[in-house]
Amino acid sequence: MANLNSSYLKFCEKARLSKSKKDNLITSREANRDRIKKYFQDTLKEKIPQFFQQGSFSFKTTINPIAGEYDVDDGVYLQNLNEDFLTKLKPETAQDWIAESVKDATKAKVVCKPSCVRIIYANDYHIDLPVYGVKDDTTYLAHRKSNTWIQNDPKGFNDWFYEKLNNASEQLRRNIIYLKAWADFNSLNKISGILLTVLVCKNHISVDDRDDKSLFETLKQIINSLTIYRTEIMPVAPYDNLLEKYNVAEIDQIINSFVNLKSACEKAISETDDEKASAFLIELFGDRFVLVETKENGDKSFAIPVNASIPKPWHR
Repeated sequence: MANLNSSYLKFCEKARLSKSKKDNLITSREANRDRIKKYFQDTLKEKIPQFFQQGSFSFKTTINPIAGEYDVDDGVYLQNLNEDFLTKLKPETAQDWIAESVKDATKAKVVCKPSCVRIIYANDYHIDLPVYGVKDDTTYLAHRKSNTWIQNDPKGFNDWFYEKLNNASEQLRRNIIYLKAWADFNSLNKISGILLTVLVCKNHISVDDRDDKSLFETLKQIINSLTIYRTEIMPVAPYDNLLEKYNVAEIDQIINSFVNLKSACEKAISETDDEKASAFLIELFGDRFVLVETKENGDKSFAIPVNASIPKPWHR
């Protein structure tokens, strides 16, 4: 049987967000935090907001996208709000404060989205700034489209993720990266990063030193859960269903996508030839997954995929 653990680990390193891109996000994040602090202090004469890094960048599961933008979510927590801010302070006003404070970001475009202020940069990345208020230890998100403050708990989600990670291993984090890279390569837009994160955390199966088997066993659990329940509930407030917006046929399509990947993983594990096994996975992961070349003398070496036989969609 094939053992592709080393190929998976190399795939993970290729799929992870590169250091240069991380540095771009961190530099821009800090510059925008400074802009917001200055605007609240000098213009609004209000207490400076606090900030909380959230989402995949905080979880260290952000990937290098084949095409499209990479991003970071940086929560802005307003301070010294009146007790009745939920009814007196309009969410769009709170967003407008943030948008105004960062409008001079270098070579960037500022857009107010339903649930955040987005700063779009010229070199293919953006920063999302969701705006929060806290009352009686409950966090609320400024939602522009509905013009309401919606209960939301990004800090709780962060704690939940790290509790799951600490009870498992780094393999859990890598499985999220593998599935994000798979969804990215196959343009599976219905399978979001947050959905994959929750699915893996709830269904992860550890297999020491065998990421190939761990991913396969985790996929079996994910498929079983989705087939039975056909929902995926967020583990923190507002406990929304991440599949709520999809109809029956679309949920079937999502499940079938996981089934196809599970079948390829199973076929790869069962294959006695590592080169053939890795070829099965390249079809679904793309050529960031390393092709194992088997030499005539029986030795095996890891090689960069052959350009002539494996397409590179991000070079189009």
